[in-house]
Amino acid sequence: MSGTGRRGADLARELHAVVAGDPDVTGYAGPVTLAGRVELLPFPREQAISITTDRYGNPCPALTDLPL
Repeated sequence: MSGTGRRGADLARELHAVVAGDPDVTGYAGPVTLAGRVELLPFPREQAISITTDRYGNPCPALTDLPL
């Protein structure tokens, strides 16, 4: 990206064009904080998978052979 003094919207459009809209590339315009946990909040991806279908914890036969 080139040219300082441009408006934020222009820079955002240029960044979008450079990364070709790839959602894995992110730019943050805000100031950096000293709290690493706050800085990393957008990055962890959490997912829960359950193969049980009832409250007793019995696995569903149709789901037990799925690769997780």
